[in-house]
This record gives sequence, C-alpha cells and structure tokens, in this order.
Amino acid sequence: MNTSTMLTLLLVAILLLFIIGNFFVTIKSPKQTVEEKIVIELDS
Repeated sequence: MNTSTMLTLLLVAILLLFIIGNFFVTIKSPKQTVEEKIVIELDS
C-alpha cells in the first residue's frame, strides 16, 4: 500500500467522521433543521 492510497483513505475517514458528527449534532439539537444546517454550510 503506497502513501497516496493511505492519504486518500485518511481523508475519506476524516470526511465520514465529520459527516457522522454533524448528523449526531443535528439529532441532539432538533431546533435547527437539516435544511438550515445545509444552507449555513453552503453560505460559509
């Protein structure tokens, strides 16, 4: 397994963790809907 493959897998893993983290935050605070969250992320 070469370095570029490992880096790609690492980036994918971080991205998945970020998405899952956002998903759980959305569940914990239902006041902010998913649509609002997406709009906020697109604006920034």
